[in-house]
Amino acid sequence: MRSRQGILTDLEDRILVGSLVVVLIWSVVAAVINVPPAWQIPPVFIALLAIVRMVAPMDHIEEVVQSIRTSVTVSVTRNDSAEDFYQDLTHAVRKATSHIDLTHMRDTPPEDFKGLAPTEYFSHLLDWLAVSDSRTIRRVICVRNAKMRVWAERLHEVSRTTPGFHVRVVDCGAAMPIINMAILDSREVYITFTGDIPERTPGVSMIDPVIGGYFSEYYTALWRAAVPLDDFLQKH
Repeated sequence: MRSRQGILTDLEDRILVGSLVVVLIWSVVAAVINVPPAWQIPPVFIALLAIVRMVAPMDHIEEVVQSIRTSVTVSVTRNDSAEDFYQDLTHAVRKATSHIDLTHMRDTPPEDFKGLAPTEYFSHLLDWLAVSDSRTIRRVICVRNAKMRVWAERLHEVSRTTPGFHVRVVDCGAAMPIINMAILDSREVYITFTGDIPERTPGVSMIDPVIGGYFSEYYTALWRAAVPLDDFLQKH
């Protein structure tokens, strides 16, 4: 029989993961209905608190690790820099077999990320897609300035000539940064918090088919609310 401490640890970890899912839903709502920035600040702090609590060192770490191994299926990894985050994400993309869902809700295109790992990740996506006709990539982006408009036009050309590559645009007029994510095969979830300096972007990843399924459902809701890239470019 599991100890009371093990049960409490299990419950706490599930509540923390649930908090991240709730914050993700809020970020989708904020992007779609243009929630005022002041109302977006508390969820961001909740997400940061949950992530720190899940990955920060704790007393009696051996007991906690053993409890997690026996009672929790969610694997959580923290990355303190964009370089580390994209190294892990690139490795995960190589192992993906079916579909990848992405968001890029920033005011700068991917090439503004400095470092080898982000460059390899963004270039590797199309290589991954070309392996099989059954693979697909969905990408939701935000276009708030001329620089992102130019990048959106390049994406449009890629989508026209690359089967399985689909792009939509969501209205994210609020000034508050939004949580970005990559979902691989509805099983692995990689989350980053946008910031003024891309290289310092922290991230966290979770591997679990149930949690991945939740994120996939919310991504699909965001996808349905977004506008096809072709329609967006014709109207703007």
